[in-house]
Amino acid sequence: MRTAIIIVTLGLLIRAPAHAQVQGDPQAGKRAYAQCALCHALEFTPGKGGPHLQRVVGRRLAGDPGFARYSAAIVALGEQGLRWTPALLTAFLTCRWDDRLAGVRHQPPTPHQQSLDVIAYLRLSTDAMPAQTEHRR
Repeated sequence: MRTAIIIVTLGLLIRAPAHAQVQGDPQAGKRAYAQCALCHALEFTPGKGGPHLQRVVGRRLAGDPGFARYSAAIVALGEQGLRWTPALLTAFLTCRWDDRLAGVRHQPPTPHQQSLDVIAYLRLSTDAMPAQTEHRR
């Protein structure tokens, strides 16, 4: 009986995704976002070095209508309908490339926990904002 319990417990631990066990801290994300703000705004702001991050979680890749300097790879993925999920954002920010992001890079790479914190902050601070119109190329 004891062996069966251990086997079941190990099986549950192995199947549980690691990202499900770690949550981002929005307060830590707010502090870390200061570095992101050098290139990105929370709301649509023309002239920034990167696309705005308003409601980025769930937004189609290359979905900022005011940003025209997306890489060809990001544009192609957006045209295929790929959307930014927390897992895809984390892979992008940490430069742990998801196969779909081959040829795409974010500088500088962000530590894993810090990326989770920033995503939590972005969700908390921008999800209530009205949506911007998505741009189709």
